This record gives sequence, C-alpha cells and structure tokens, in this order.
Amino acid sequence: MASEKDDLGVYGRLFSGVAMAKVLDFFIESQEDVYSQTEVAQHTSLSNKTAFTAVNKLKDIEILKLVRKVGQAKMYKLNLEESKAAQLLEKAAIEIASIENERIVKEQANYD
Repeated sequence: MASEKDDLGVYGRLFSGVAMAKVLDFFIESQEDVYSQTEVAQHTSLSNKTAFTAVNKLKDIEILKLVRKVGQAKMYKLNLEESKAAQLLEKAAIEIASIENERIVKEQANYD
C-alpha cells in the first residue's frame, strides 16, 4: 500500500516545504564555498533542526556532499561534480532566473 508521502511525486517529496527550497537556493548561489549545518541555518533564517533535516535529506539524495569535518562540524557543498541531479537543478535555477529577469524587463518597458 502506497503511503501519502509516495503520492507526492519526486518534486513533492524533495520540496515538501519552503525549507528545502531555501537550502537548495542557498547552496546553488554559494556553490564555491562549504558550509556547516549551523551556517546554513543562519544564512537561510531556518532553525538549526530544520536546516539539519534539509541538509541531510539533500545529502542522502547526493545533491549535497560532505566535504570535510572541522571539529564536530560537518561541512557541505553542492555536489556538482558527481550528481547529475545537482547539475540539472543548477541549470533549472539559472533558466528560471533568466525567465524571471526577462519578464521584469518587459514589465518595466511597458511602464516607460
């Protein structure tokens, strides 16, 4: 018997709330650096628990990867080298941003 969670589909399970989108956006925009779960929480205005859950879920599906440990802090980054899903999500984010920018330019042109 399928659970209600299974009925959500791939994107429904991935983006089960705003937190996943915030964490994913943060890593896509900051892909050159590595961050601890605490830093992710601070930069995304999420609670530590919510950031921890989102980071672990993205790590489990290989969109994020654990790069190193600094003391007890685990440092993560977007897994663009090994994850086709991370690469596609990055490309989708760029394409969506481009479409949004074009729409804004058109709207501004209509006001002139």
